Amino acid sequence: MNPKKNILMIALLLNIITIGMEITEINPCKAPQKKQTIFEFFGIDKKMSESKTQDLKQTIAPHVLDGKQWWYVDKTFPHKDVVNSVCISPSETLLATGARDYAAHIFDINTEKKIASFPRDGCVNSVCFDPTEKYLATGSSDGEVRISDIKIKKAIASIPNNNKVYSLCFSPSGKLLAVAEGAHTNYIEDNYSVHIFDIENKKDIKEVACSPHSGLINSICFDPTEKYLAIASFSGTHILNLENEEKNTSFDFDGSANSLCFDFSGKFLAIGSLYRAQIFDIDTHKEIAYFPHHYIVYDAFFNDSGKCLATRASDGKIRIFDIATSKKVVTIAHSNNIFSMCVSPSKNILVTGSINEARMFAEHNKWTLEQLLLKRMLHLWLLTAKPDKNIDSINRLLADSASKFRLEKKHLHHIWQTLPDTMQSALWRTMHNKIKLYGKATDNCIIS
Repeated sequence: MNPKKNILMIALLLNIITIGMEITEINPCKAPQKKQTIFEFFGIDKKMSESKTQDLKQTIAPHVLDGKQWWYVDKTFPHKDVVNSVCISPSETLLATGARDYAAHIFDINTEKKIASFPRDGCVNSVCFDPTEKYLATGSSDGEVRISDIKIKKAIASIPNNNKVYSLCFSPSGKLLAVAEGAHTNYIEDNYSVHIFDIENKKDIKEVACSPHSGLINSICFDPTEKYLAIASFSGTHILNLENEEKNTSFDFDGSANSLCFDFSGKFLAIGSLYRAQIFDIDTHKEIAYFPHHYIVYDAFFNDSGKCLATRASDGKIRIFDIATSKKVVTIAHSNNIFSMCVSPSKNILVTGSINEARMFAEHNKWTLEQLLLKRMLHLWLLTAKPDKNIDSINRLLADSASKFRLEKKHLHHIWQTLPDTMQSALWRTMHNKIKLYGKATDNCIIS
């Protein structure tokens, strides 16, 4: 952006920030009859060129967008018990869940309807789609791995284990399946191991590698080249070279690891552990980013671009960090404890597993200039108009703000309707909470 554009954007932004001061003396009951659009309210020419509109959006957005309000619950998938594991299919049309109701389930994401269930004899601790989306692998406390054909909704192969299966994952090619299993008792020495199976021939599955460990294995993950398998356990973080089965533990990392994830390039590895998430360079094994938490980090996932890191912590919150700056940009609260999380392969979608449900969170990132201005206007309304605590609907909120700011009510409603339905619900919940917090218990002139 050239210097002239910079000056224009700064002037417009200052106008948006200070305009609230100019309207504090407005008497809502004696407002002039002439109404204005939200563009006129902020002194913006509606006929601005597309390039200037985009520049203005980028200038306003950092001062308006709020993670709690622009990430929202998009879909819910009810369950009968706790959801231990969630996995989005490669095409992002299906969601698999593993639950404590002794079953794995598959949902159609578009309709939110359950389309298949695969019962087990124990809690399902891990679920994973293969790259072709033809198969679903499930690991259970019943000591068995099953591979099910999604189309016929039937298990076509099983891999028996003597111990509980804690985690499993397909390799990028779909030819290998890694399984983490183990037994923990007070009477015998802990016995944990990772097994890698060649599953290309479902009728003749063969074990091709085994890596024993001294601690509980929490997570396993193939790198994109299928050369390495990363292992997170109570005994630390390990990288297993699949070509020679050598185990490398030379990361500058101490303590137990709860989760790990390669980025799309395979050059970096994210690790979630006690009070922190970290990113390491695979070649140098050196830490390149550090994200402190006040709670245990159970999951850490890269987004598709590799520019952001999403974490799940023991306080029941999801956090998203900008990797370049190590700064937190979003916190997503959850009403229940979160037992599992996954990030979609390409879209900005998060899925969480909790008590009796899985939730899908979506990011509203295609905001328009009008939506940004509406959000800013609502903020000014809260600060300057002294709203009535008894405002109990979005219709009354928009009517009151339109009255106090001499805005066209229909114009505000039109902008509001451009937001997704679930986004509207999330914004209204946030506004209603702020009205209760900042509003006045007085009778204001509210137009119904």
